[in-house]
Amino acid sequence: DGSELRIGFPPDQKSAMNQLDWSNNRSFLEAVLKELTGENWKLKFTIDESLPATAQAAGAADNRGSFKDDTLVQEALEIFEGKIKPVTT
Repeated sequence: DGSELRIGFPPDQKSAMNQLDWSNNRSFLEAVLKELTGENWKLKFTIDESLPATAQAAGAADNRGSFKDDTLVQEALEIFEGKIKPVTT
C-alpha cells in the first residue's frame, strides 16, 4: 500500500540496524519521515546479503594504526603518560 519503507543493511552492519530498530529510534525516524513527506511511513529494517560490506568495515584493519597520528590521541597520551600497545591477534 506504499506505507512501508524497507531499508536494507549489509551483514556487517547488523548492530547499527538493531539500534535503529529500537522503538524510540524507529518512532523518531518515522516522525521525521512524516514531517518531510506528509505521509505516514512504517520503517522495516532488514539484512540484505547482496549488499557489500561498508567501506568502514572493509578498511577497518587498514586504519588501526592511523589513530596514533591523531593530535588528540597524542595529547591524551602525554597527559596520562600513556603508551600504545601493539594489537595481538
